[in-house]
Amino acid sequence: MGGEQGSIAELRTQLPIAFDIGYIKRDIFEGLDNECARIARMIGALIRARKNTSP
Repeated sequence: MGGEQGSIAELRTQLPIAFDIGYIKRDIFEGLDNECARIARMIGALIRARKNTSP
């Protein structure tokens, strides 16, 4: 896992903790989690595209 994907995974691990202890509300948690998933897909697509291009 690259640094970018690792950072997203770390945030997605911390979000439920923040929600569970009452630091963020459910709607904020769900919005941020959805954004993380969307960004992770975009990063994955960018990495795949870079691997498929010739130098």
